[in-house]
Amino acid sequence: MNRRVVITGVGVVTPVGITRERFWQSMKEGRSGIGQITTFDTDHYANARGGEIRDFKPETFLDGKDTDILDRSTQLLHAAVLDAFDGTDFDPGFEDRFRSGVIVGTTTGADSSNFHSKWNREGFDSILTEDVLRYRSDLIPNYISQRYRLKGPSLLVTNACAAGTYAIGQAMNLIRSGRADFMIAGGTERMSDLAMCGFNATRSLSSDEVRPFDKLRKGLLLGEGAAVLFLETPEAATKRAAKIYGEVAGFGLSCDAAHMTSPMVGGEGAALSMLEAIRDAGLSADDIDYISAHGTGTALNDRMETNAVKRVFGERAYRIPMSSIKSMIGHTLGASGAIEAAACAMILETGIIPPTINYTEKDADCDLYYVPNKAAEARVNTILSNSYAFGGNNASIILRRFENE
Repeated sequence: MNRRVVITGVGVVTPVGITRERFWQSMKEGRSGIGQITTFDTDHYANARGGEIRDFKPETFLDGKDTDILDRSTQLLHAAVLDAFDGTDFDPGFEDRFRSGVIVGTTTGADSSNFHSKWNREGFDSILTEDVLRYRSDLIPNYISQRYRLKGPSLLVTNACAAGTYAIGQAMNLIRSGRADFMIAGGTERMSDLAMCGFNATRSLSSDEVRPFDKLRKGLLLGEGAAVLFLETPEAATKRAAKIYGEVAGFGLSCDAAHMTSPMVGGEGAALSMLEAIRDAGLSADDIDYISAHGTGTALNDRMETNAVKRVFGERAYRIPMSSIKSMIGHTLGASGAIEAAACAMILETGIIPPTINYTEKDADCDLYYVPNKAAEARVNTILSNSYAFGGNNASIILRRFENE
């Protein structure tokens, strides 16, 4: 089977907006959500700032028991799921629960630090059931499955910063192949002391702002958030007159297989994932109207992505708008591809391309059109969205405007 897959729900929780409407308004305005991190002690890090969600209240999205048990990554994910339900006519009593499922991407997963700290401090007998539940990263998708009684696939993808894009691509493949009819797909990531420690150790943290593709870029800043897409067949969506944001049309993967942290600066692996996604969608490079960049703001990653885009698009690379929303919300790791896919769905709906903010000086090695500082308007029919991760894991998806054939 080769069924088409459409987006009928979009849910977003980010530092610049809890709900897709607030998120998208911030994207259009080029508003930054970067501020002082308060979740943990940051005195020993190169930068104490990041994209922390200030006004998130778990009790708004969960009952008391779940608020106490669930870790922040799962809390953020459920808030995104509820946001996706809002504005749809989709009753969570799905037609066939055995053909409905969830795939979630993350990097750090559940917060295990409290578990280990309590164990070391108070001993094995101090560990309670709630402590064990908070420790389990598999609870992240399992909670959604159980909450909505989705008895189909329930998967957690931990392929680092490409995980959210992996989740959406794999969910698309399950529906396309006929193995599922409805999937909740996305990513979630809490602000993590562990992740901060890792990026600080690799000297990847910026000493000021996030400046993707800018000559003055100094690195990334971390963020937190979650996003999900509701995916199903056009036939199911049409049957209930559902709003269709767009179509997930292609998915490409590759691995540099070269280094555990650094990308291949020439962009060979990243170019392959893009070409695979375009081929999988049955399109050509000439069909792409916008590129949602991985755009971390690190020296090597931005240069690599620029080179990869040139490999795929040749001279046309200079005419395709390309931007990085990480400049506004920070790098949300395993959630980033899902949040960027949600932004792509809104681009298809509105024709507004969010900017790369903090862009001040052109770099000779990064010389494409990155939609600097101010949103642009354009007729966008087809989008290529990229995610790249440690280990050289590359993932790309194609989202396009849905039209009946």
